[in-house]
Amino acid sequence: IAAAGGPSEAGFNEFTSLFERNQVKFDGTGFGGSNETVGGETVLSGIHGPVSASAGYFKYDTDGFRPNNDLEHDIANAYVQWAVTPELNLQAEYLWRDTEHGDLRQNFDLDDRDETFRRDLESHVLRTGARYSPNQQSDLLFSYIHSDVDSGGQSVPVDIPGIITVSEDQDQEDEADQFEGQYLYRAERFNVQAGASHADADISGAFTATALVTIPPPFPGLPPFVIEDVQVFPTNSRTKDTRGYVYTNLQLPYAILATVGASYQDYDGELTSDGIVNKFDRFNPKVGIRWELMPQLTARAAYFETVKPVLVSNRTLEPTQVAGFNQFFDDPDATRSERYGAGLDWRPLPELKLGGELTRRQVESPVVDFAALAMRYEDRDEWLHRAYVFWEPAARWALSAEGVYDKFTNAGDSIIANTVPHYVRTWTVPMKVNYFDPLGWFASLGVTYVDQSVRRDASQSILAQGSSDFALVDLALGYRMPARRGVLSLVLMNLFDKDFDYQDNSYRTFSDQPYVGPYIPERVVMARMTVSF
Repeated sequence: IAAAGGPSEAGFNEFTSLFERNQVKFDGTGFGGSNETVGGETVLSGIHGPVSASAGYFKYDTDGFRPNNDLEHDIANAYVQWAVTPELNLQAEYLWRDTEHGDLRQNFDLDDRDETFRRDLESHVLRTGARYSPNQQSDLLFSYIHSDVDSGGQSVPVDIPGIITVSEDQDQEDEADQFEGQYLYRAERFNVQAGASHADADISGAFTATALVTIPPPFPGLPPFVIEDVQVFPTNSRTKDTRGYVYTNLQLPYAILATVGASYQDYDGELTSDGIVNKFDRFNPKVGIRWELMPQLTARAAYFETVKPVLVSNRTLEPTQVAGFNQFFDDPDATRSERYGAGLDWRPLPELKLGGELTRRQVESPVVDFAALAMRYEDRDEWLHRAYVFWEPAARWALSAEGVYDKFTNAGDSIIANTVPHYVRTWTVPMKVNYFDPLGWFASLGVTYVDQSVRRDASQSILAQGSSDFALVDLALGYRMPARRGVLSLVLMNLFDKDFDYQDNSYRTFSDQPYVGPYIPERVVMARMTVSF
């Protein structure tokens, strides 16, 4: 979704008062701009005594920056929460989503696209939860999520008119249930988070390949002879994922906060249509430390192992980070990984904050080997390093700069090297200046420099590889209405209409939802209005 972020894009929570009262509230956003992009979001919410509720709708529609790059979202949500007593709180949520899109990937070469690829997705998600607090030190959390997702896609990878046409169709229905419980205990020098989860996912579907071969007639005047070959490959699977975990945060002498934890996972997955089984159990240690070397200087370090769980609707109660380092990524389910890192955060002045972190993640990614009818794990490595500076030199000014180094390497003998690059190295340096006027006016100027190198296995992949570097300039102007009534903004992204080659992260992102890269290779103008009353 085209959005520059920052002060030009206000979230509805920015208009929330410190204290709420019984009332009905409306929040709305409308936007439009380049590439026939239009959309909006509305939320009607209310509070009455111990009950709060909301209903919302989101619409987004764009043609994209090239043929068959369109994306359309329709999302509706309803939520209710009831504080039955001060100790017991109940909540429920229903989410409906309908998405349709074309080829959104950026595989380094912008001309590398599939103008026949289409995909649609409809999902229904029901979530219920409860919190029970028997005393001031303890909380019990419960969650149940059910999802039903129908998706379909089609493509025509081969089309030689009058000779041969090959089309591909895939339909899939995914039903899943997730049960979770968690216990939280807080003491003066430590706290504990302990929980368990069980997810059960059932997928039924089929991949259909249809080939039409046209044979010229033996004699003039006769119609050609067409041979149709249809191959149907079932894609049914069943997965059960059960895990338990304990995290303890300990306040130690010398201003040290230590995190010690572990998780245990019992994973049982099977591609029932092929008889391919992926079954294992695994113990995952977690260790992290935060050390306040001085009031303005904090050091962080962590080591942990993780198995990507089955997450219904990508939600979980389990802590998603250790000492400030993320442990869950958009990996395929059952991905095994080890991550370790160290960071330093320094605030030498109240208006200046800087720091950085170095991390490495060693990944074992599950890949289906249909030739051997077996599941195999391929080694991948990810290095992610980051340095940052945030500075407020004056009351109305805010400056930021970052440097991000991201390196990905894939196994040399990978059986999916046709789509996954062997090596991707990306330097990203975003810099931004923000100005805020007391009368409500604001402006933002951002420059992002990107330097990237992509290498592939030329014997297996026909996708482009090479090196590129480019700099993009973004500009935002806007006005914040008095009394938190809303925001008006105009955003210009890629101000100088820069064209570039870029490899996005679609090759290592496995969410149900379509992935959209962070940069658009043409000038984009977006106008937005947000109101709250």
